[in-house]
Amino acid sequence: MRSRPEFFDGDDRLKGLSDLAGSTESLSGRRGFRGGRPPFDPAMTFKPLVIQTTANLSYERAAFLIDDRLSFLRFMGLGPQDRA
Repeated sequence: MRSRPEFFDGDDRLKGLSDLAGSTESLSGRRGFRGGRPPFDPAMTFKPLVIQTTANLSYERAAFLIDDRLSFLRFMGLGPQDRA
């Protein structure tokens, strides 16, 4: 017959699982470990949508005009030497 689990049995079970997990827990516990690509600036993803909507442009046309027009570059916060 199996005995009823006690309140502190959970700690023993978690310790046993931690011993089995090993390397995966050591990776997730590192400080400063970040994988993947850095996120895009939210403003740089929102401003082209504003240009697209107000000028009624397709995605391709908006991308071309942002590179072409100085006023659109200024609105985006970019200079003539920057690439959109």
